[in-house]
Amino acid sequence: MKNLEIINATLHKNIRVKNSYAQDLGHGMGSIMVLPSEILEVQREYPILFRKHPETGQFLPVALLGFEEQENLFLSENTQWNASYIPLAISKGPFWVGVNGEGADEHLVICINRDDPRVNQEVGEPLFDENGSPSIYTQTIRLNLFRLNEGIAETKKMIGAFVAANLIETVNMEVEFANKEAINFKGAYTINTENLTQLSAEQITALNTEGYLALAYFIAGSLGNVRKLIALKNKKLAAQ
Repeated sequence: MKNLEIINATLHKNIRVKNSYAQDLGHGMGSIMVLPSEILEVQREYPILFRKHPETGQFLPVALLGFEEQENLFLSENTQWNASYIPLAISKGPFWVGVNGEGADEHLVICINRDDPRVNQEVGEPLFDENGSPSIYTQTIRLNLFRLNEGIAETKKMIGAFVAANLIETVNMEVEFANKEAINFKGAYTINTENLTQLSAEQITALNTEGYLALAYFIAGSLGNVRKLIALKNKKLAAQ
């Protein structure tokens, strides 16, 4: 349960947020949603797969962070994120987009979860400066949250285009680690590269016009980053 409050200079003038990605703060997760607008950056670091939402059955693009449900191999022992790009859904911190007002006065607002352990009054990034204006940190969070909010509709549109072109297929990966432990990674989907190369001229034009053709190739190519995940897993196993 989240204790959300709309941020304002009076109520939160002394609030700070610890910039931490520790697993006990909820970052021990095996995957994280990514937006179409960040796929170019994400595919350089992470494997990108599709998962089905457990309730709606809709496909969602996710960056794979580990081989188990709560395994984030990009977190070091000192809780540093070992990648040059952190997906927006992670970097937004304990903040959420809310809606305030009614009718014509309805507008989006930024909320903070006061029960999140990163929220305190001693250490971390301040929400407001000494003049009561939003800090650079808060302004960055605001931009990230609005990008996430706007990206949801674009994600649905991209997925719809991929499904219509029959580009999404099940992927099963059998992975063996240095200690001879093996897993069969199931329940994920990827781009069908054979169907991708056999698209009609009309389909290619439609996908390219929307900017989705390049994203399909990025997603397909990102599976090469599974080797990076295996190396991180082997390093973790060797340290145990």
